[in-house]
Amino acid sequence: MKRYWIIGMLIFAFLLGGCGQSEQPAESQPEKQTVSEWLILDGSNAPAVKLTEDDKTAVDVIKTYYSEAELALIDEAAMDLAINQMNERYPMEFVKKDRGHYYAIYRSSQSVLYLEYTSDGRNYVHILFQNVQPASAFDALEEGRSTAAEVKQIDPNGKYDRVANYQGISLHATQDCRFVRIVYISDEKSGKLEDYQATEITVRDELI
Repeated sequence: MKRYWIIGMLIFAFLLGGCGQSEQPAESQPEKQTVSEWLILDGSNAPAVKLTEDDKTAVDVIKTYYSEAELALIDEAAMDLAINQMNERYPMEFVKKDRGHYYAIYRSSQSVLYLEYTSDGRNYVHILFQNVQPASAFDALEEGRSTAAEVKQIDPNGKYDRVANYQGISLHATQDCRFVRIVYISDEKSGKLEDYQATEITVRDELI
C-alpha cells in the first residue's frame, strides 16, 4: 500500500506540472532568498534552507555522494522531518522551488533520492530511485513499439504501476538527474503491465 501511495503522489505532482508538456521555468528567486519562515512554523533553531540558483543543475552543485546505506537512512528520515530539519541533519546542496512546492535531491554513486515539500516545508513525497541508468539507455525506446517489459530490462528498479485497466505508468531517474516518465496502454483489459506498449515517453532536464 505504501508503494502505491508514493507512486500515486509522485504521479499527481507530475500531472499537476502538465502531462506531456515541456517543463515551465521555475519561479524566479532572489539570489540570497531562504525559507527562514519555516523556522517559526516548526519552532526549531535549524538553519534556513538556501535555494539553488535557477541556472544550476543537481549535477552542477551536488558534491556529497552518500553510500547506499546512508541514502536509505536519509530516505527514512525524510518521512518525519520538515525541510529545514532535514537540512540541519543532512545539509542540502540542491533545493529548488516550482509551483509552490520545494524539491531537494540527495545522491549516491548509483542512486538518486527525490524529496518534495509543500509550501510550508512539510514532506509531501519521498522516493528513492536505485541503481539509476544513464539517460542514453532510454534512447532506444520507441513510442508505440517498445513495451513495459523492455523498459524493465533497462531499469528494473524504476517505479511501475497500472493506473487503470488499460493504462500504466513508470517513473525513472537517470545518472545525470533527469526524469523519465513513460505512459503505457493495452487493448487487453486483463493483460499484464509488462505487455503494455509505451505510447508516451517524456524526458525532463531535471527531476523537478
